[in-house]
Amino acid sequence: MLVRFLTGLALVLAVAVWGTRLENQNRELSRQISLQHYRAGIARREHARAKLQAEQAGAPARLLDRVAAAPAVGERSPD
Repeated sequence: MLVRFLTGLALVLAVAVWGTRLENQNRELSRQISLQHYRAGIARREHARAKLQAEQAGAPARLLDRVAAAPAVGERSPD
């Protein structure tokens, strides 16, 4: 009788320890996912900022190309 009780108690304790381990693992994975979402947001903002800077840096060159290609005031365009 005592052996059955101790076996049952050991089984209950093993299931409890296993459940606690799974909860801790789940919590850790949840933290990692949260950190990845945070880092992905930062990466998206940095990408948008870099893209904007690249567009702004390229804008003067494109403007100068248009000005150089446009006919000067008073000049006739070849027809």
